[in-house]
Amino acid sequence: MRSGPSPAVPASGGPHPAPPGGRWRRGTLTAVGLVLALIAALTLSAKATGPSAPEPAAAPALLGVGAWADSGPATAQQAATRRLESAIGRQFNIGHSFVPWGAGLGEVPAANVAAGRTPMISFGRGGSWRAVASGATTRT
Repeated sequence: MRSGPSPAVPASGGPHPAPPGGRWRRGTLTAVGLVLALIAALTLSAKATGPSAPEPAAAPALLGVGAWADSGPATAQQAATRRLESAIGRQFNIGHSFVPWGAGLGEVPAANVAAGRTPMISFGRGGSWRAVASGATTRT
């Protein structure tokens, strides 16, 4: 008979014995699995019990208009704006007025403020962005 380690298969024909360290590996994998399951459970419970983030408030929509009157004073333009507001059933939040370059603001922006609208003024006709950028139009 030879001496040495016993054969891998027992003579009884029963199940294979666990290789050395097999029990340690199985225990380690079980422990790692339990730790991961615990982390997942804590994360889910923290999300479920923690305060939820508030929904962002929707920004109000501002509706504006530049209603053209054929010509005339600010009262004619304001009358045209009121007719348009009546037609849609809502007051505008913004009153758009167009001012020629170099001219005074006129009465329309003030009339928009008096009517509860935010004035938006566009300057044009004769203006130069290069002159504005260079500071040539700045009054001191």
